[in-house]
Amino acid sequence: MSEENMNNKYNYGNFYDQTYHYGCENCGRSIVEEGYKFNLCKDCRDKLSKRPIPPSIKFVFLIVIGLVIYSLMRFPTTMKGAIAYERGKQAEEQKKYSTALEEYKKANEQYNNSGNIKSKIIIAQYYNGNYADVIDLLIALEGTTIENEKLYDQIDDISLDLQDIYVLDSELSNLLDIIETDTDDIKIQKLTEYINVHPNNNMAAYMLSDLYCTQGNYEQAKYYMEIMLRQHPNNQYALVCMAAIERELENYDSAISYCNHILDMNVESAGAYAALARIELKRLNDKKALEYIEKAYELDSDNLSIMETLVETYHYNDMIEERNEILNIIKEHDDLSPEDKEYLENLDSESIE
Repeated sequence: MSEENMNNKYNYGNFYDQTYHYGCENCGRSIVEEGYKFNLCKDCRDKLSKRPIPPSIKFVFLIVIGLVIYSLMRFPTTMKGAIAYERGKQAEEQKKYSTALEEYKKANEQYNNSGNIKSKIIIAQYYNGNYADVIDLLIALEGTTIENEKLYDQIDDISLDLQDIYVLDSELSNLLDIIETDTDDIKIQKLTEYINVHPNNNMAAYMLSDLYCTQGNYEQAKYYMEIMLRQHPNNQYALVCMAAIERELENYDSAISYCNHILDMNVESAGAYAALARIELKRLNDKKALEYIEKAYELDSDNLSIMETLVETYHYNDMIEERNEILNIIKEHDDLSPEDKEYLENLDSESIE
């Protein structure tokens, strides 16, 4: 072959390699396997593909695979908790605090160390009027970190509100111990003397109102309950009591307004619906009473007071089978007091008037 032809072939070869980058990137051979991103001859590709993976890379892969498996295992659980929390927030925005409470409890089962979720449960219990539960939860919350500042402020406000009502000063506490076994008349006398000196004491006012209700003196009961409501206008115990007082005074529109005030705060208040049912029973609107008490029972099926009102409402609506069914449920209730047992013993189709 002539030198010119050799040069031409050389030059052609150079042109081919430079233009198309053919040539093994490992050993420099001009013949490479096609169809791959990296240009390697067959021998080099075989050698590199059989090269062992460094131990460090294997270790990293094992960690990553382990994390993926753990995430896949945890995914249904964590997702369930996250969904429940979001549903709770939506219900809270709609003032459906019974629903919100159930959803936040579900979320707490998955994230039981979350101060934010525990705070949400306290808020829902507060707007459901479950103040005894709120106090227990506040005590249990001590020392827990609440990361959300708005939540912290809400919990602080709830705590201060309930302390102002239910934390007794030493003088009132001692007085209650002294008069514990006295007659209602003496209790009224002693508590009146105390409240004359401490006119803004909420618990004393509440107790006096309750004692006057027991005696059927609803005007005096109203007077003292108004003292508490002036300082705590959103307290659901006081609002339900005032609705009952106004009902007995036959101020039905006023009684209904107190129930509606509760429903403005919580559209799922079982206590408000039960109070409305008792108002309608008093007005002989038995069908309307049935609508309200069934709603209350749907929201709180374990409440003895609601069940007793449901029994009476079924009776007045001539729903004897349903009435007897609820009576049997009440008889099996764990928290049945001696008064409740006496009520059941005397309760039959003739005893409800």
